[in-house]
Amino acid sequence: MAKSVNNIITKGLSGMLGHQLVFVHETKGNRDYLRSLPARNKKSKPSKAQVEHKRKFYVRGTQYWQKVVKKDPDLLRAYTAVAVSPRNAYNMVMKDVMSLPVVSRFTMKMAKPGSHPVITIRATDVIGAMSVRVIIEDCEGKCLENGEAVRIKKTDDWKYTCTLLCSPVPEVIAKAVAYDFPGNTTVVSMAFSASNPKGTPLN
Repeated sequence: MAKSVNNIITKGLSGMLGHQLVFVHETKGNRDYLRSLPARNKKSKPSKAQVEHKRKFYVRGTQYWQKVVKKDPDLLRAYTAVAVSPRNAYNMVMKDVMSLPVVSRFTMKMAKPGSHPVITIRATDVIGAMSVRVIIEDCEGKCLENGEAVRIKKTDDWKYTCTLLCSPVPEVIAKAVAYDFPGNTTVVSMAFSASNPKGTPLN
């Protein structure tokens, strides 16, 4: 392996030369290296996980950027606002495509007898969640009610006021389904009851 320090000819060079040699710059010590191209096993094939990763990153990411974000000024502005140099809006879009919404808070406020409980959910992502849906089931999995939560202005919190469920609350399973703008979803389930108002995480 050849080394060069402050060589006027090779200074600043990087990348591959003639599919045979590779220029590498080492910041520490300000040295340049000239290496042979790493040998590649032609028989090796990418794993299914690697193929899926590449498809998801490049295909979904590029399509979402070109067909959705660039055509929506508000969405483009949102990604630009969270980009910290040297990152840009495109980088944040790709990050959003590869990440899931995070539900960090899921509570049910018990109301007085005969009134409807209020569920609060905190869902975060690169530019926040796009929507949050609440599904309430009994212990046997039968859906009692479901609906869209409403975002509390200028926060990552979402509120859902039950329409059929009344206090005192029997043992139920409440699910929060958080959606982000690229189409990723996260589902979090909690068991609630009048005797367990803080809830028990189920996943």
